Amino acid sequence: MKRLPLLYLFFLLLSCNKETILEQGTVRGTVRDKTTNECISGATVYLLSHIPTGGFGGGGGSTQINFTTSNTDGSFSFQLDYDSELAYTCAATHDLYFDYGDEFPVPEEIKVGENVEVNLQPKAWLRVHCVNSEPFNDSDYFNVSWNSEGPFYGSTIDTTLLSIIEGNINIHITWYVTKNSFANSYTQEIYCPAFDTTYYEIFY
Repeated sequence: MKRLPLLYLFFLLLSCNKETILEQGTVRGTVRDKTTNECISGATVYLLSHIPTGGFGGGGGSTQINFTTSNTDGSFSFQLDYDSELAYTCAATHDLYFDYGDEFPVPEEIKVGENVEVNLQPKAWLRVHCVNSEPFNDSDYFNVSWNSEGPFYGSTIDTTLLSIIEGNINIHITWYVTKNSFANSYTQEIYCPAFDTTYYEIFY
């Protein structure tokens, strides 16, 4: 009789003892605007899982299980084989909202009820017209902290900067100017409504 190697027997017993218990589960939720709490339709919603390692959000990168589209009332649902050894989250994307990669936890009791809410931050646009006004010279300097363009040098700067920003909040824009050898910084608070373009002018 041929004997099996001890190492092979060890792995065989280990695989027999490890049993993954799968149960039928339902994840239901709603996608909402983070600033208004209104429901968002047409969002792409993802169901994800990861191996927890202790603490919220642990376990490293998540694996996508499935995806769907939110209904007109922002609702969505997934049917899945629930593995009690995994943690589950939901995430969503939409053209008019920022995708920060945020994941929202699905409670362990995922079989019944409305159990997860996904919140998205709306986008807005800020258009700023920047003009170097007289008196000016070639050593003038202008830069902004909220836009990737610039810095700008010279006497006859007349440009428009467009930035995608978070909507429905007050934002602070800061710009730096060196003019006629004097350096200054300025800050302005501007409210930018979601899904709209706010126009602002800077004459320096």
